[in-house]
Amino acid sequence: MVYQGIQIHQIRAARSLLDWTQDDLATRTGLSKFSIANLEGSKTAPQRSTTEKVISALELAGIEFIEDGVRLKRNTVTIIDGDNWYLRLLDDVHHSLLDQDNPELILEFADESQSPIEVVEKVKAMRADGIKMRLMICEADTHIMGPLTEYRYIPKNKFRNYVTLIYADKLAVTTENQTRALVIKDELLAETRRNMYNILWDLLKQPERTTSEVRYV
Repeated sequence: MVYQGIQIHQIRAARSLLDWTQDDLATRTGLSKFSIANLEGSKTAPQRSTTEKVISALELAGIEFIEDGVRLKRNTVTIIDGDNWYLRLLDDVHHSLLDQDNPELILEFADESQSPIEVVEKVKAMRADGIKMRLMICEADTHIMGPLTEYRYIPKNKFRNYVTLIYADKLAVTTENQTRALVIKDELLAETRRNMYNILWDLLKQPERTTSEVRYV
């Protein structure tokens, strides 16, 4: 038994169902290939943090763990929490958009002044891979790291720093005082929220200046 009743053979089966190599799973989790091989080979008792990352990555990719087996689920709901939860969320954003024709991450209620250096570097890596971004931020916020054309202002009295991310066929909502994310994989829901975002985008005002000393470009 590995974690929450999930067996090691289920992890191997899930990886096979996704047609992932151990390298693929390592990349998705931020773990080393050695850690994945060690986990699947049951050579030593795995750390809880390791198995949490593996299970989270597999569930985000659409795996559902069932009694003594696994299956693909078309629409899934996954919670990402624990250490570095936001970086793990951005990892899913990155990998989900890599194979898209016009990859774009859109964010509601963003505040880049709260982004630690690890998040900034991750965003730079996504941008380097051709992933475009649009963000709705608080009115009068000038801590803007990207091109001004990628931003729109939300009125200050309507702004709450509970960021929502829309990417590929997924919607991610941060909850619990920004300590975890609820990721919903539902193509129609993502499309609907993207359409509403685009309507607001055309109505809201673009910032005119930035005072941020750190820039993506």
